Amino acid sequence: MDGCHSDPSDAAIRRYAELRLGELINEQRESVGLNRGTAGVLIGPGRGKRRVFQERAVSDPRPTLAQAGIGKALAHRARTLGILAISS
Repeated sequence: MDGCHSDPSDAAIRRYAELRLGELINEQRESVGLNRGTAGVLIGPGRGKRRVFQERAVSDPRPTLAQAGIGKALAHRARTLGILAISS
């Protein structure tokens, strides 16, 4: 089926699913927290210097969005809708 000729209800279902995903992300943030990814993992000499980076092991047991099959664009849309749902 062509993407530009989809049923309007498809868009509504997709929007609701993204909203619900945003709500689930917010719930996880408040309960156990979110995985921090690679924040603070690489220790390097700074920008523009050519040296070997040292890596620390990532030991965050919380699941990542990528492990759940959620891409960056979808996660961004879900977080945006989740924030809008909280503020209204």
